Amino acid sequence: MGSVQIREVDAKKVLRAYGFAVPDGGLCISSNHAVDTADSIGYPVAMKIVSKEIIHKSDVGGVKVNLQNKEAVRDAYDLMMMRIPNVMPEAQLDGVYVEQMAPRAER
Repeated sequence: MGSVQIREVDAKKVLRAYGFAVPDGGLCISSNHAVDTADSIGYPVAMKIVSKEIIHKSDVGGVKVNLQNKEAVRDAYDLMMMRIPNVMPEAQLDGVYVEQMAPRAER
């Protein structure tokens, strides 16, 4: 039997439905949408590329963390949308997932 992958966006919806604590966030399809989402959930935020063809997001520059303001969010979005198609031209980019940064774990 083959394995099935669930996009992170969908997995977080399932986790929320079962009562798990998941950082606030949302799928964004433009830099303006990403900024609006970040503004509504508060800074700092993390941003991750959303594409079913990209499993290891950091390998293609698809993860940015600790974005502190709207300019950083806009720049990160634009940079991902410009660079990732050069690295993985076959990947369909569905947007980015912008979410609250999780607090650092205590050791």
